[in-house]
Formats: sequence, C-alpha cells, structure tokens
Amino acid sequence: MSLSLVQDTIKNHLFTQDCLKRVVAFADAGIQHEGWFNGEIVYLFGGMKKGGSIKSWSRECPSTIAGECDFKLELVNATTVVFEMKALQQRDQRGIWRLGHSAVDIVDHNDISKMLGITATDRYLVVFAYPVRAASEWHELAAKVQQFLVSKKGIHNAISVSRFDDSPGGELSIGWLQLH
Repeated sequence: MSLSLVQDTIKNHLFTQDCLKRVVAFADAGIQHEGWFNGEIVYLFGGMKKGGSIKSWSRECPSTIAGECDFKLELVNATTVVFEMKALQQRDQRGIWRLGHSAVDIVDHNDISKMLGITATDRYLVVFAYPVRAASEWHELAAKVQQFLVSKKGIHNAISVSRFDDSPGGELSIGWLQLH
C-alpha cells in the first residue's frame, strides 16, 4: 500500500457520517479532541496491519530529540513514515480564527522536532482542522510553522502542504504538512 492509499483510508474513514457527527459535536463544544483522532488512527492502522496493507506500525515512538512521536508506519514497499497528529478546533466565543494562529503552538510543543529524532523516509504533521479551512490557510500555516522553527528552534527544514482534504459538508479538513 502506498502512502496516498493510507491517506485515502484515513480520509474515507473520518469523512463517514458517524465520525463527522462527532467532529461537529467537538466543534460545537469548542474542544480540540486530539485523543479521539489518534484512537481512530490506531483502529485503522490495526486493521491495515491485520489485512496486510501495511507492514507494521507503532505509536508513541521515542525521539532522540524531543519526547515521543505519535505514529511510525512501515509500508510494504519498505517506506517508513512518521506522523505527528494535531487537532485544531477553529472556533471560540469570538468566532472562527485562522489556522496560522496555531503555528507557534505547534512549534512550542515540539510537534516537528519529535519527528526529526526518528529515522524515516517521510515525515508528516497531520492536522485535523474543524470546520473546513480555505486552501490559503493551509499554506499560511506551513509558512508560519517554518518561520517559527527557524526563529525559535534554529531548525531550517522546509515545510510544505503535501495534501489537504475537505469533508463534503464542511465539517473537517485534514491537512498533510510534509517536513523535508
């Protein structure tokens, strides 16, 4: 299974009516429920491993730089991919705010640094943003994360938006920011 098929599997699962109802409930309550998204990914990776679609996966992978990274996935083609997950609920009492406002939080919590301390072919920050965000906001987030990585951590790796998917009803965006 290729990485794009893994991405499609995650998207197709999270864009089901039952999952999107939960995302709407999280948004209505004004909470970022990263644990729920991670639980859904554990369920998916377990099924993919059992079905032979992926070689192996592990969670809370120790990083030589900072803490633990959310997931490490070994594809059947010998590609190793590291994922750090981030849930970003984009509403509060004042209304909706931009994805770029979360960039400093991502850098301060070492979400990128964790991935650098693990040997991998590819590294992705997977962002679950709700409600759906405009394409320009994904690029703004990547640019601001890269800016803060340089200014706050001295890390000069490039960050780009590899892909983003929006649910048809506007409940959820899944953005894949690749660390180069």
